[in-house]
Formats: sequence, structure tokens, C-alpha cells
Amino acid sequence: MSKIMDSLSKNGYPKQLVNKVLKRENRTRDVTTGPKAKFSKMISIPYIPELSNFIKRSLRKCGVETMFKPSDSLKRRLVHLKDPMDPLMHSGCVYRIPCGECLKTYVGETKRRVAERIKEHKAAIVHGHSTKSALSQHLVDSGGHVSDWNKVKIMDIEPRFWNRRIKEAIRINQELDPMNRDEGVVLPAQYRPLIAPKDDGATNNFCNRGNNLSLFQTFMSAPLTFFLPSHP
Repeated sequence: MSKIMDSLSKNGYPKQLVNKVLKRENRTRDVTTGPKAKFSKMISIPYIPELSNFIKRSLRKCGVETMFKPSDSLKRRLVHLKDPMDPLMHSGCVYRIPCGECLKTYVGETKRRVAERIKEHKAAIVHGHSTKSALSQHLVDSGGHVSDWNKVKIMDIEPRFWNRRIKEAIRINQELDPMNRDEGVVLPAQYRPLIAPKDDGATNNFCNRGNNLSLFQTFMSAPLTFFLPSHP
């Protein structure tokens, strides 16, 4: 103990402070290791100043010993077993691509990795295949508007096919000015006010479409005649 005190004194710690800390530590050790300190259970909780000590004193009365553990650690800060995954490497997604020069947006879905679908969109633009991609068609119609590939966003991750198609349709109807040729799955009209664009009074072309089918009738209809494709 004298070596510890000498070392602390040499490093500039006040002797009064050192004595105070050592006395407090000795009192704690006497309480927890004395012959009367018998606990039926032991728990470990994160250390939170003031609150943790109050919990420890309260549990001690019930015969429960409390051990503290740090809420943060060097391992948690320094060790990362896995590198963060590029969002575009996800598969089974609904994604959104904005135009870089106007407010139009494209919403699509794919069971493959989103990065692969983006390559197909880019290839269609380069080769002028406007029938294969709404993004390529927008480039032609707008006189040269290019999509902002740096702002591609994953809207939903959904591996189940029909669930993904329905989510795609909802996302399309929520856009202020979608460049999609159709809305994908045709949603019942009674649900459109709930998923309309957030802007006050704003609607897109698909929100204005009439549809008297109920949700039950939507799913009971023949898929080939009712569920429309989201893209060519």
C-alpha cells in the first residue's frame, strides 16, 4: 500500500485525496468481504454514476450482491468482426432512384441484389433502350436528365415476392412525381388517402386512378390480369 501511495504522490496526486480514496476502499472491502457478508445471489449491472450505487445498497438489504460492469469497453470500440455491408448488396428490396435534375423519382423492386438491377438501368440508358427502363425513358423525355446514382436508397427489404410488390406499389403512390410507367400492384382506392404523398394536397397520377375493388378482392383476383408489372 505504501508503494501505491508513493507512486501517486510522485505523479502529483494530493496526499489528502489519496488517503480519502484508500479509506473509502477499505470500508467497502470490509463490508463485502467480512464474515457477515453472505449473499444468496449475485447480479451484474452496467455502472451508472449515483444510480448504480443506490441499486447496490438496496439489493444488499435483500441478500443480493451487485457487481458493476462498464457500459462501454475497448473491445466494443475497437473490435469490429464484420465490415458494414453496402446497402446496394442487399437482395429482395424495394429501392428508390431520384433524378439528379428534377423532382421525379423511380421506385422499383428486385429479388436480386440492388447493385445488379442498377447496372441494368445504367446499361439501358447507355444503349438508349427506353423500353427497358423508365429511367432511360425519362432521359429521353426530359432532354437529358440524368439519375442521381449517389442517392439510391433502399426503402424496404422484403424477401417475399407479393409482399415486396405491394410495398413497391405503396412507395410509388407516396412519391410526389414518380417516373414509373405504372404503379405495379393496383391498390384498392379506399387505401389511397392513407398512402398519398405527404405534401399537402399533392397527388400523383396513380393516386387519381379509380378502383372499387376491396382488399380481399385484390388478392382473390387472377394475378396475371390484376397484378401489373412494375417495370418491363
